[in-house]
Amino acid sequence: MNHFPLFADLKDRTAVVVGAGLVAERKIALLRAAGARVIVSARAAHPQVLARALAGEIELRLGEFDPALLDEAWLAVAATSDRAQNQQVADAATARRLFCNVVDDPALSSVQVPAIVDRAPLTIAISSGGAAPVIARRLRERIESLFDPALGILAALAQRKRPDIRQARPQLRSRRDFYDWLLNGPVLGALRRGRADEAETLLDKALATANPPPAGKVLLVGAGPGDPG
Repeated sequence: MNHFPLFADLKDRTAVVVGAGLVAERKIALLRAAGARVIVSARAAHPQVLARALAGEIELRLGEFDPALLDEAWLAVAATSDRAQNQQVADAATARRLFCNVVDDPALSSVQVPAIVDRAPLTIAISSGGAAPVIARRLRERIESLFDPALGILAALAQRKRPDIRQARPQLRSRRDFYDWLLNGPVLGALRRGRADEAETLLDKALATANPPPAGKVLLVGAGPGDPG
């Protein structure tokens, strides 16, 4: 394993993006979706990035990159077409022990942004460590087709009901069985049909049902010749 896989909590934390073209816009969209406070530094900005700034979604600073911008940042992204400038951003981040993603340049990056399957709050990430991003994207497409969009809604429901589930199923084994039922039973089916209220009612009824006794087991001692009965 060449890279340590990590999911970063950037909610309300500052991320600095250097560059404001379409490539930078894609990174900005991901950071905004993660709840980050985004500061964009660029000599000029694409209209889509300008629109975000005018809407108050990001803070846009036009002009030359100032390394001091990274002093309060949790993550840096270099997304310019000028490798020398990207190198400057990477060096400034390294000096601050700050992770930096340089788009399409693994040699300058200290962190990679993976291909993502988003089933919030479920997130599946695939990375080749920058070695073969096209393969990572193709794998993401295959994996995405395997995961029902309703799984994200189910995960959000299970998260909301987690205290009730723990109270009704205090034993780990029974709790695991209950989650297996959630994945394979009528609750997911109701969510697939867009019936969120019905799904929650089914979940609540199942929790109100007495926990079934654990299954017994039989041990067979000896396996020699003789009557198989």
